[in-house]
Amino acid sequence: MITLCCFSQVIIGIRIYSVFKTKFETGKEVLNEMHQKYKNRPCRSYTFSQKNMHYRNYSIIGKSEWHGAIELPDKFRINFGAPEDENIVIFKNDSSYRYKNNQFNKKT
Repeated sequence: MITLCCFSQVIIGIRIYSVFKTKFETGKEVLNEMHQKYKNRPCRSYTFSQKNMHYRNYSIIGKSEWHGAIELPDKFRINFGAPEDENIVIFKNDSSYRYKNNQFNKKT
């Protein structure tokens, strides 16, 4: 399930709902609705949560959750794992900054 927020909340999963108070059957319908709403005044920042399943040899070997924030045009942050672990990647312009256990790890 992916949760996408843009001054409103859109949940994409088996069933799709939004603050538009409309049920959507597909992700394409959600994107079309968002396009209609924001085409003249685009939303500049989004937050989302993403649940992941990790596979090896067709079997699930783990699960994780990512929390992200985007500020257009050039800022993107992803928090990996449990919030208290503070494992983060920040993308700014053409660089990425990695933090592990809240300690700066690497710039690329």
